[in-house]
Amino acid sequence: MVPSTTETHVHSVSALCKTVGSTPERVNHAELMLYRHCREGRGSDNALYFDGETYSYQQIAEEAARCTVWLYSLGIKPGNCVILCMPDCVTLVATYFGVVAAGAIAIILDPALTTEDAFYIAQLCEARLTISYEKVSERVQGLRSVPGMLAVIGAGLTWKSASELTSALAPIRSPDYPMLESPTGHAYGLLSSGSTGRPKLIVHRHQDILHGHFGFAGPVIGWTVDDRSISVAKMTTGYGLGCSVLMPFLRGASSVLVSEAPTATTLTHAIEAHRCTLLFAQPRFLAEEIAASDLADRLRSLRLVVTGGEPLAGALVDRWSRFSHVELLDSYGSTEVGFLYISNRPGDSRRGSVGRPIDGLQVEVVDGSGGVVQSGQIGKLKVRGPMIIDGYWNDPVRTLQSFHNRWFVTSDLFSLDEDGYYYIHGRSDHLIKLGCGDWVNPIELETVLLEHPSVRECAIVGAPDDHGLTVLRAIIIVDVVGLAGQELAVELATMVRERWPAQKYKRIEIVEFPETLPKTPAGKLDRSKLQPRSMTEFSYKC
Repeated sequence: MVPSTTETHVHSVSALCKTVGSTPERVNHAELMLYRHCREGRGSDNALYFDGETYSYQQIAEEAARCTVWLYSLGIKPGNCVILCMPDCVTLVATYFGVVAAGAIAIILDPALTTEDAFYIAQLCEARLTISYEKVSERVQGLRSVPGMLAVIGAGLTWKSASELTSALAPIRSPDYPMLESPTGHAYGLLSSGSTGRPKLIVHRHQDILHGHFGFAGPVIGWTVDDRSISVAKMTTGYGLGCSVLMPFLRGASSVLVSEAPTATTLTHAIEAHRCTLLFAQPRFLAEEIAASDLADRLRSLRLVVTGGEPLAGALVDRWSRFSHVELLDSYGSTEVGFLYISNRPGDSRRGSVGRPIDGLQVEVVDGSGGVVQSGQIGKLKVRGPMIIDGYWNDPVRTLQSFHNRWFVTSDLFSLDEDGYYYIHGRSDHLIKLGCGDWVNPIELETVLLEHPSVRECAIVGAPDDHGLTVLRAIIIVDVVGLAGQELAVELATMVRERWPAQKYKRIEIVEFPETLPKTPAGKLDRSKLQPRSMTEFSYKC
């Protein structure tokens, strides 16, 4: 009998855990991703590049161990939650491993998160300690009032900078790094990047990312110790945390960190300076990079570019192929699953598709009643596998809405072709209602607009007209500022009208040309900032 991909997957994870004398249920991934390399003689290998300096696995391990001992001294116990609120930096990586090595749970929050949401999350997870970037620590000092919170500590971007954190830690250079098991197996928590309502807290176990590694990093990417990755998405997202730290560290590779939100120019400079081989980005970022055509020659060290976070339009794929010879792979993932889990493969990439699922997962497209749809039909994506969370942390209502019989049901709309390739059609909660119940998928219209050579980025949202009735509003970012104007607006509206001549509700009535579009920490379009009012507040032409 041939073992299933799931069985093979679990066997691979178990074999890796045995190398450190553990099991998937009891393993601490700080040992597998950090301390193991030091114990096996690879401590001097480069792990991180940040702010012009290079940090080895040994350096990160020593600082993580100092952090663990310091957490013990404060009274942090296994299973406690510790909030980390800082930009991508060396301190965040070392503190992260220090927290998980202590058996505690690292809750990584965006420094730009509102005080109200940070307070909500701190209460939700009953956080015991907050470590924040010292420049924003004043804004989060209010978390001191959360019941059970021991302290709110300020930290710098590197361990060499003066801060409350470094002054509190004594040097540790022993190979016997302190480590405790988590009583629940949980390691880290991230927030959902949803655009409405309170954020959801997604907490993963130590073993979860190991399944992602064996399904994605090896078979899809072919990640090796020689690879050097760089990510546009930040470590506050599953995409960014996996690309910047968890995947490369598990492989013994290295990565480049950029603390601020990068531009195409700054990121290209970092890729060239450090000779990065893997770039993880979002389609909208690539559009910005393509607009600066002089950057193409500086990407020669790359062997793969992976996109995720939102659909990659076919028009952008075509532009990229003219811009660079580096292979572009579109992928799909979610924080609930932990990482990218549907992807195109090198040499096997289908235009317009996000590819095929990784090994070890069951994936289906279902209709409103839960039945599997036929090839070519659109439905919600649902997924089941060993790395998926059981539900949202202390949130039973929203857990019941999205988790059923070990399946996670997403809000993303997909179709599947006869060859097993998946196509994303946007989110069900982003559909726009017009007329007497006509629904518009903004992704459809955005894909058409991106075919215009002057359009770099765009977004379609619902908006009220002068009478308070819902109409379609197009927000357009052009390649050349001088092109924006009434003539282009008419051209774009005409493109949409001619594509759907019989569907008269698919008409753009408002066109705007701002300089930028708002993005979430994951690098996706933040539609909530373009459409701040609920669509139920608008009236419909009927």
